[in-house]
Amino acid sequence: MDKFFQTLSKPAKWIFVIGGFFYATWFSILQISAIGGTFVSVTANMIIFIIGSALLVAAPILVLMNKKEIAKLVFIFLIGYWLLMSIQTWFAEAEASSELRRQDGLTITISIFAFLAALALTGVLVMIVLGYIFKNPVFRFIGLMIFFGVIFFSFITGILFMVFTIKGNAFWPQGMAAIVAYMITPTIICFGYLYFFGAPKEN
Repeated sequence: MDKFFQTLSKPAKWIFVIGGFFYATWFSILQISAIGGTFVSVTANMIIFIIGSALLVAAPILVLMNKKEIAKLVFIFLIGYWLLMSIQTWFAEAEASSELRRQDGLTITISIFAFLAALALTGVLVMIVLGYIFKNPVFRFIGLMIFFGVIFFSFITGILFMVFTIKGNAFWPQGMAAIVAYMITPTIICFGYLYFFGAPKEN
């Protein structure tokens, strides 16, 4: 297991940097496309666009500038926000998929795997809290193991969402958003964690 973590840790820096720039670009495109409506709506979207894009692009830029400790603080903030929002969103999407009027095997399967991904992510959050309370590295190891489960379930969910949107002729941007949310982002976070915190020891 230690060798497995060491193998993953070698490309972690560059996967995080490239993935970080990609996600920052994707976030900016989504926010720009959402700008419109009333003055209040436009102002709110502009604030979210500026602050969000700045925070997302800051982490990979700081890494390239060899400001690892500052980049680590930004990463911790972003991963905390992502954990809470993803748990809420994935549970909601699982419920929404299960309540579709035209239920079929695909939508039911999406609901199941989205629920499992959200449940596993909740387990990761619990391990983080327990690790902080008890200062025991075993919770960190267990949390990372659970996160690999998150990646597995979320990958399947992303693929199923992609198939669902293609069938409904709505791949762009819904299908692409599902790929980014369920497949690309968890991978970026996993490698970012390995880069900033290092691989936990199996023992």
